[in-house]
Amino acid sequence: MQRSSVSFRSCGSAGSNGSLLLLAAATVLSVIASACESRVTPTRQWRPEDHVQPAELDPSRTPSEPSAMEPEQGGVDRAAQALWTVSCASCHGRDGRGKGPGRPPGAQLPDFTSAEFQQQRSDQQLVDVIRAGKGMMPPFGKQVNAEGIAALIAHIRAFAPAQVVAPAAVTP
Repeated sequence: MQRSSVSFRSCGSAGSNGSLLLLAAATVLSVIASACESRVTPTRQWRPEDHVQPAELDPSRTPSEPSAMEPEQGGVDRAAQALWTVSCASCHGRDGRGKGPGRPPGAQLPDFTSAEFQQQRSDQQLVDVIRAGKGMMPPFGKQVNAEGIAALIAHIRAFAPAQVVAPAAVTP
């Protein structure tokens, strides 16, 4: 009877891969375990005194003279321009010509720079349209107060050619 000898070669890389995997798993578990134990605890309780006004003003944080502050630039006109840009310009265009990028497809919007438009619409008609909407235009009466509507009317009138006079004053 003949004996056959079978030799098994141990693959050194397979054994070391298993060891590396075991080592990596142990490292991850130790990091997770240590993170659970290192919770941040407050050093003291909050007290109402933490939020009182300082006894003395910090001169580096306050103006030296009340007049040192710049006066507001633009006032109502600037606010009307901002309101127009946010609420109206997407459809009516920044220039008031009715060609804004958000206008509904096929919609014919008025050209506020037209003398004809300016002469045919009273301020009260414009107030009514802004408040209640008309056609595809949504109402803005709940979002814009009377002062804002009056500022928008003045802004619309400012698009008019120089020689045009509006038919009536605003009565929001």
